[in-house]
Amino acid sequence: MRARFRLTMAVLLAAATPALAAEHLAGIGVFRLPAGFELVTSEDHAKPQVALDTCVLAGSREGCPGVAEATAEAIWHGGAHPLDKALQALGGAPDMLVTREGAHFWVTLPADKLVAALDLIGAGLAAPDWQGLDLASLHAHLQPQADAVSYSPWTQADSRLLALLGDARLAAPPVGTPQSDARLTLADLQAFYARHYLPSRIKVALVGDFATGPTVGQVVRGYAALLKHEAPTGTAPACPPAPASATALPADLVEAGALGAPSTDAAGQATMAVLARAIAAELTTRMPPAHVTVNWVPMRNRGMLTISVAGVPGTLAESTIRTLAAELAAKPVALDVYTHAIQAELARYAASNATLAQRAANLADFAAIASDARRASAYPDLVSAVGREDLVDAARQYLTPDALRIIP
Repeated sequence: MRARFRLTMAVLLAAATPALAAEHLAGIGVFRLPAGFELVTSEDHAKPQVALDTCVLAGSREGCPGVAEATAEAIWHGGAHPLDKALQALGGAPDMLVTREGAHFWVTLPADKLVAALDLIGAGLAAPDWQGLDLASLHAHLQPQADAVSYSPWTQADSRLLALLGDARLAAPPVGTPQSDARLTLADLQAFYARHYLPSRIKVALVGDFATGPTVGQVVRGYAALLKHEAPTGTAPACPPAPASATALPADLVEAGALGAPSTDAAGQATMAVLARAIAAELTTRMPPAHVTVNWVPMRNRGMLTISVAGVPGTLAESTIRTLAAELAAKPVALDVYTHAIQAELARYAASNATLAQRAANLADFAAIASDARRASAYPDLVSAVGREDLVDAARQYLTPDALRIIP
């Protein structure tokens, strides 16, 4: 097994293979490297800059509450020589974000510093400085975030909705709770790291001023130690039971949602995103004083449609949402609403790709959640192809009275 690994790596270090290079589509290259590690590239020579996003499928859904965030914080900000500070010394703008799906470590920096950044991030992810980690400082850093999130009525409503939709692992906020963070030990972080920071769970997206061919070898060299990681045997430790929330939700806050199209259905994902824009437009018109937020959230397996309404009585919001869901399943939305929904989703996606860092993050997300980064270039066409009848079909399938859950 290891001999085959070394042989494959040697071939990649020499040059990008023709078979891998053939996976380019609309400027996006997809390279599946040893042990399931995946690299996505998109060249842009407008400025001498690059953006690098290393996404690890080690989000909050994978472990006990708070451990994913704490592990990523320890890797990025902890130890005697914090990784983010080292990247800043290269002239980079580093950042880190943990979602329910994964941990994103990214940096935008001068193109001539790319190789040094690859070496730093690869080494930092492969061998975190656990001995230099100040656990007390880490707890102090996490506590205010956990306090702010845990006692937010929006977060409480979101968590309760996710629990109703049937995935308790997603219900806890990524940053954890004050109680869960206080329980975390160094052994907890190390165990989570060993189980989830594996080559098969890593998607690296690179956008900017570089040449794809030689860069593949540079990535393999930089992440070489990480590519050797193997999963531990045995089962993951059980999580302690989560305490029931004591936070009462405001009477004028309603959160609704439903599971939607699977991540493998590219057209279905685009349809759900457009449906979300149409719902937002309709609810805003029907409840003028209300603050309405509607999102389509892609996730592994199936995505989720969420509807948040504040500023009007909860009974009014709930009845309006249910009435609209029934109407959407019965007939096509008005042409002006449909046109607005298409344009709004296209505008949102364009805005989400405004910077190199955003483009890298989108590529990493498509690779991690949809298992196909090349969808990033096809997405605008998929959105434009959504028809009014497609919205009706989606509402009939996913917004039935039994499927649509509403909190409180």
